[in-house]
Amino acid sequence: PTPDFPITPPSGPGQTWTSETARPFSNANALKKASFENGRSLFHAIGCAACHRFGGLGGDIGPDLTSIRTKFTNDYVLESLIDPGKVISDQYGSFTVTRKDGSHQTGLVVEKDDTVDIYPAVNSAAPITVKRSEIASIAQSPVSPMPPGLINSLNGEELRDLLAYLMSGGDKNDKIYGE
Repeated sequence: PTPDFPITPPSGPGQTWTSETARPFSNANALKKASFENGRSLFHAIGCAACHRFGGLGGDIGPDLTSIRTKFTNDYVLESLIDPGKVISDQYGSFTVTRKDGSHQTGLVVEKDDTVDIYPAVNSAAPITVKRSEIASIAQSPVSPMPPGLINSLNGEELRDLLAYLMSGGDKNDKIYGE
């Protein structure tokens, strides 16, 4: 499904975020001032929805993020946005498939009897099917499929809005938002 709400790009100016510079925008008092609509729009505008599903919308290459608030803290989610390669889930890590001819593809790998399907980290890309007889090796990639720096186009208020949206579970009436 496609969003039925406006998606607007970040207004910025952005910066290279670190835990220290982002933390003031991620505490409970800051999140109470967040905009649900802006956070939802930014989730789609900066590319999160290309791979992640949230509230029934988005891609399915990465994990569904709708329930992250029940599993992770604000700090953990913020750290994952800043450094997506710090912790890579076994379920969503990429593998590099190297063929005997030296070429290689990286993505999610689904092994079948005589073939391997490789799903590139681009939601619209079709899987690449490779015959097992053509494969020299399959190795886990140490790099997250989520590119670093996705949030670097956001200003502090936009980062706050995105984090509040993620931690709200997609509920505009969630207690994370102020009264």
